[in-house]
Amino acid sequence: MIIYDFRCEKGHVFEGRFSSAEDCQAQVARKMIACPICGEAEVHKELAAPAVHLGRAARKLPPKTLAQNEEGERKTLFRAYVDAVREVIDKGCENVGERFAAEAIAMHDGEVETRNIVGTSTKEEEETLKSSGVRFQKLFLPRFDD
Repeated sequence: MIIYDFRCEKGHVFEGRFSSAEDCQAQVARKMIACPICGEAEVHKELAAPAVHLGRAARKLPPKTLAQNEEGERKTLFRAYVDAVREVIDKGCENVGERFAAEAIAMHDGEVETRNIVGTSTKEEEETLKSSGVRFQKLFLPRFDD
């Protein structure tokens, strides 16, 4: 099951669940999706942020809470979390590098197919994204010296 966020012309945000990306596209094209708040049928799929599931990384850690862990174990837990987030991003997002803002706007405007992307942007580009109504999430992930 795939979950997408939508925004209607009146600005209401809601989610829809689909069996596939193709199913979602077909329903949007046939105007089968309507805002549950106002009933507006003119809706647009929003940019999606990747979900983070720690899965295997979390199972490898000792069954203690963060407060119970010693300093070294806390660092291990944090490192496992960051590594899991990086893995999700690497597997689920296309790295568009410095083209991030341009690609995000093109997706928002319907010029290119919506997909999960990751990249870099300047403060000015981020302001342009915000003023254009493009939703995005900034992530600060540390690099570790191994």
